[in-house]
Amino acid sequence: MDHAEKAGSEAPSRRGELVGHRDRAGAGRDLLADSAAYSAMCATWGGLGGLTTFYRYGPGYYRLLALRRWGKISDDALAEYVATAKATKKTEAG
Repeated sequence: MDHAEKAGSEAPSRRGELVGHRDRAGAGRDLLADSAAYSAMCATWGGLGGLTTFYRYGPGYYRLLALRRWGKISDDALAEYVATAKATKKTEAG
């Protein structure tokens, strides 16, 4: 006996109803994903993330991230920059 039967509801009809709700929600998500509003929202959030990265880590790191994304520098070069920046920060703080 499952929880639905214990509660006195009919399990099969309830499951069918839940499946219907799930399918309608999925269709709504698909429609939203294709809309211009969703694309604009993603661009806005992406821009905010980029601005946060820029202000948090500085223009040098942000530039290197862009170069790495475009395949102009290696991951090792980016890691070297991060290690140098951390070492500099420690010496300035201490």
